[in-house]
Amino acid sequence: MKENRHQEDIIRFAEKIQAPILADPLSQIRYGYQHELITAHYDHYLKIVDIHPDIIIRFGRKPTSNILCRLLEEWKQKTFLVDEWIRFNDDCPNFIQAPIAAFCKNQINKTGWKGKSEWKNLLLSFEREIDMLILSETGYSEAIIARVCHESLQDGDQLIIGNSMPIRDVDMFTSVSGLKIDTYSNRGASGIDGVISTALGVSAMNNDQKSLLLIGDLSFYHDMNGLLASKYEMNITIVVINNRGGGIFSFLPIADAGIEKFEQFWTADAGLDLEKVAELYHCQFSKTDNLEELRVSINESFSKIGIQIIEAKIQIEDNVKAHKTFTEKVENALTPS
Repeated sequence: MKENRHQEDIIRFAEKIQAPILADPLSQIRYGYQHELITAHYDHYLKIVDIHPDIIIRFGRKPTSNILCRLLEEWKQKTFLVDEWIRFNDDCPNFIQAPIAAFCKNQINKTGWKGKSEWKNLLLSFEREIDMLILSETGYSEAIIARVCHESLQDGDQLIIGNSMPIRDVDMFTSVSGLKIDTYSNRGASGIDGVISTALGVSAMNNDQKSLLLIGDLSFYHDMNGLLASKYEMNITIVVINNRGGGIFSFLPIADAGIEKFEQFWTADAGLDLEKVAELYHCQFSKTDNLEELRVSINESFSKIGIQIIEAKIQIEDNVKAHKTFTEKVENALTPS
């Protein structure tokens, strides 16, 4: 399990200045510290509500949320980046090179500034409203598959998240939780190579904890040979969202550009038979096409030895529709009539 180096210091600093914390799923603060100032659903309301913060204090690397990254670029002059390390391709002009814990402790002791309660309360009201909307979602979609994967884990377990849509769905559709779930992902250039190998390495380092990898079928295909590690008797559950290709491209403008062979060259269905892949690498296999079966399959997999592959079949079109429908629900809830 990752050692807590600064999460509690960030929370104490936020308490001192009464500022909401926008917690990325990889920050190790969204899960394990169920504090009223920690928020998770900013990606939804930042698309709809025009907000103007006075100051932004950013800790560590750029967040997963595309909309938040774009706004941070707009807010660059009033954003302060605090980190111990200088990062490539991160040009925040107000960079404070310092250990995060030390910075927070220093500010707690010295600052007398406090944010406006109206600002804090507004964002927290958005958080509660969207959380209720997410909890009411019962349809079978990639977003709720991500939520089910997270909710299947217990305190001290590990969630490894693939790039493309899985990390975005975990970001958008999992809530703040008091359960300490350690999260891992190969972000960097947001590539899809090596995800299975990374997950197996994480599992091997902490084989006494339950480990779950959520991954798309293209990422799974790109690192199938990582499953050769099954001979080392490591235990991990791999949930493969099989939407027959790269589903994230259907959310981009190119999907509406009228390209004749969009599915062939952008969706790029690999045509995998995941059951045969599991057989080839001596992994156990099951498949599901509904949430209840998925919950049961995940829970049963945790009591088994070895690598468990669970195929969750979904249609890209259904997933795009589910995202758009949820965005409309958020707009209706947050926009005054």
